[in-house]
Amino acid sequence: MLAGCGSALRDSFMVEDPQGMIVGGELVLCEAVTPLEKVGEDWHANLHVDCEGSGEILLVLADGREAVCETGYVTPGALQDFLFRLEGGDCVAVPG
Repeated sequence: MLAGCGSALRDSFMVEDPQGMIVGGELVLCEAVTPLEKVGEDWHANLHVDCEGSGEILLVLADGREAVCETGYVTPGALQDFLFRLEGGDCVAVPG
């Protein structure tokens, strides 16, 4: 019974989009792609991280440009929240 408890843990990846520049995006992590979901002005992906390594969030902007948010290192079993903000077409990490 306890083996399933850890699977409910979700890591959070969020990009704030105060200027409304993002039209889509995806999280690429552990060779898997997870589409971002728009919630209000922000874009989110929540998933159970089951690998070690780094990833990135690929954003598509309304003017056709792309932006990349580097997630840094992820660790399985550790609840991690990654927060970024799109500023002038560049993705910057927001300190936690």
